[in-house]
Amino acid sequence: MSYSVINGYAPRSYDDIMLTAVQAVNEEFGTNYTPQSFAGTNIWKVIYAVVQEIMTTENDISTLAEKMKQFISVQNEELYAPTSTIDGFTDLLKRELNLVGSIKPNEAADAGNLYLCVDVDNSLEDYQTIKQEILDLMHGHLVGGLVYHGTEAGTVTGTNGQSYSYSYSLPVQVGLKVKVTIDVSDNTLLKIPTTNEVKALFLKNFAERYRLGFDFEPQNYLCRDDVPFAGSILIEYSQDNGVTWKTAVLDLAYNQKVALADADVEVEIN
Repeated sequence: MSYSVINGYAPRSYDDIMLTAVQAVNEEFGTNYTPQSFAGTNIWKVIYAVVQEIMTTENDISTLAEKMKQFISVQNEELYAPTSTIDGFTDLLKRELNLVGSIKPNEAADAGNLYLCVDVDNSLEDYQTIKQEILDLMHGHLVGGLVYHGTEAGTVTGTNGQSYSYSYSLPVQVGLKVKVTIDVSDNTLLKIPTTNEVKALFLKNFAERYRLGFDFEPQNYLCRDDVPFAGSILIEYSQDNGVTWKTAVLDLAYNQKVALADADVEVEIN
């Protein structure tokens, strides 16, 4: 098998392995077979099955090497981001339970305390099961001896039989109204979409690019790459149902989550 840093182990082809076998037969028995003349001989009938097994084995080895590279990569990521850290634990929540979590960055006044928020619907039928899974992850990966804060409290029994208390909070929904104003470029020859199509695109981008604990950054959810016909794009939001409008980034706490419905977004194309 050949090996390269870029491609890893590469299994040999049937022709390559058979050529090696023919050369070995010629050296052992003093014959002068070529791969073409060797085919169909009694020795070939025996070696053919062996060659097939060698091909299967080398293919498995090349696959195993790739899987080992993936395993090492995952282990390195876990070493770089231990699950007891903010990023490490929120990554673990996503990986193990497919949930988005956010932890309040520690300040001096927060010493000995931990504030975790998990984006989960507590009206789900199996919420109690999900809640216990969250608590179990906290017990297994977060630092012991801290005071945990939140409305969703519970206990986990350790291997020594002792009961440990943990808690986390659910997101605080932040309602906004959003107004998207697009001025069509005088230079465009592109088809102009409808306002509903632009609204659907904005909401799609928002769902993909925003999550619990992120600041609301208006200009990140629609840009010229999304609407190349635009000469200018203005995205504003209102926290008072349309009385006043702002464009600056809205700073949000670790447990705040912007909720946008179709009716909350208005699009104007000029």
